[in-house]
Amino acid sequence: MKKIVMVGVIAAFASFLPNTFANQAEKINQVLTNVSERMVSQPVFRGDFWQSKQINGMRKPLESRGTFTLVSAPLPEGILWQITQPIELRYWLHPKGMIEFSPAGQRVARSISDVPALGQVSQLFTSLLRLNPQDLTKKFQVTWRQPLAPETWRLLLTPQPELARYIRSVLIAGDQYIQTIQVDEVNQDKLTLRFINVETSMALSNEESKWLLSGAK
Repeated sequence: MKKIVMVGVIAAFASFLPNTFANQAEKINQVLTNVSERMVSQPVFRGDFWQSKQINGMRKPLESRGTFTLVSAPLPEGILWQITQPIELRYWLHPKGMIEFSPAGQRVARSISDVPALGQVSQLFTSLLRLNPQDLTKKFQVTWRQPLAPETWRLLLTPQPELARYIRSVLIAGDQYIQTIQVDEVNQDKLTLRFINVETSMALSNEESKWLLSGAK
């Protein structure tokens, strides 16, 4: 009798699994599609960020705050990352490399040919911010995680072998747009990014245009 009951339980559980996986895949696809479509509908995505980098062996994390601007075609593509605290620094990450601006406005340009990892970092960061379905599903196995509040979502990204040498996992969460990114690295460092006051726009602000045009010189 116990065997019959156990077989029945296993069979019921087994029949439930495909539906569960299908529902999760549907949720993941819906989130990626909805957010990415909302992102590409306008070429400028901006907001404020708070960043915490916990380095293995250090007692306190390194924290910084600032603003970011993700720019898409038809405007020049790239990410303007502006740190305002604890120091002022600006970075323009674009498809061909990166430009660093010092507080005094000095420019230091680095190309992908000089630092090949720049291209991978820029492309990965852009894919995460945009939740680009094609890029993310190529680089990661995407798993649904129970959201922490209504009308929100959480996704766990487990990297494919190429990225698994550096990244253990990425946990991303959001609502209409992405809110947090948590990166667990193989070396046990941990990066946390939180985004607030996010919005999309058809045009750059005067301040953004100044740095973007300066970086294009």
